[in-house]
Amino acid sequence: MPHRLICLAILLFWSIAAGALFTRDILPNFLIGAPPDLRTISQAEEPPGPTRWSILAADEGKKPNLRSVGQITTESRKKRDGWVRMTSNAWLDSGELLRGTAFESADSERIGVVGSCEIDGSGNLQNFRVGVRLDDRAKQEILSLEGRLKKDNLEIISRGPIPLLNGTQSLP
Repeated sequence: MPHRLICLAILLFWSIAAGALFTRDILPNFLIGAPPDLRTISQAEEPPGPTRWSILAADEGKKPNLRSVGQITTESRKKRDGWVRMTSNAWLDSGELLRGTAFESADSERIGVVGSCEIDGSGNLQNFRVGVRLDDRAKQEILSLEGRLKKDNLEIISRGPIPLLNGTQSLP
């Protein structure tokens, strides 16, 4: 058995590689349409009530078969100052998501994702927060992202159990 530091280095390398592969190979497949038009949402008289939608995964084969792997509930609320607060609660079934892949396992966990963002009266994103939980009902987050508009840049702060992934990044 290797030394503990070697095991930790292997685990750290595996986490970085898995994150990079997820970002490069899996995430683009989930980005199907254009992002929501924040100006339309912010200028609506009364934003629509909660919207619930399913997250679908396609099985490959002669005839595509879509199966539900999770669900998202999104709601918008207009504030007195004209800003809009959008909140989303999502859960993913890891067993269903990975079914038919090399990572398929008999164990199935429900991963929770909660998020919120604030849009000013002119439709510009001002800040956001996203938290990932190992259980959709858990309070403790394993990863969080917070973003704020600072001048002409979006400053994003990430926090999680892996120190290498923690930090601040600024996007124009």
